[in-house]
This record gives sequence, structure tokens and C-alpha cells, in this order.
Amino acid sequence: MSEQTACGECGMLIEAGEYHPYIACLAFKQCRDGDMVRVNLRGLRYRAQREEREACAKVCENLRFTELGPTLEAKHQRNLCAQAIRQREGA
Repeated sequence: MSEQTACGECGMLIEAGEYHPYIACLAFKQCRDGDMVRVNLRGLRYRAQREEREACAKVCENLRFTELGPTLEAKHQRNLCAQAIRQREGA
């Protein structure tokens, strides 16, 4: 386990590089339970990533079906979507 430091705003113990947005400070000030805050943040991140993947898939699906077939621009947009998904899943 890496070294933990206290957040200067709320006092929650966090590890180096841990995701700790201001909303985490607000939640910690209310419940004073760092583990509960982490679980809720993880759920929010997973939901946001899933919604982003679904939205990107919808855009890619719409671009796939054009009157003239896949245009160069449509292919480029699909590649950007796929790249964004790979980056988010690797994060």
C-alpha cells in the first residue's frame, strides 16, 4: 500500500494519484467514511464510462449508415470513437 496523505480541503486520507474531486470532499465532510466515498466515486466513474461508450457506439452506428456508404469522414469519426473508448478503458 502506498503512502497516504490527508486532503487539505476535507482531511480524507488519499493515496498518491488517487482520484479525489471536490465532490469527494463534500461527501467525506458529510459521512466521514473514506471507503464509502471511494465506492460511490467508483460507481459514478463506471456509469459515466458506460454512458460514454454507449453514446460513442450510437454515433459510430449512425455514421456507418450513410446514403453513399462509409465516407472518409465517417471512417475518421469511427476511428476517433474507438480510440477514445480504448483510452478510457485503459485509464
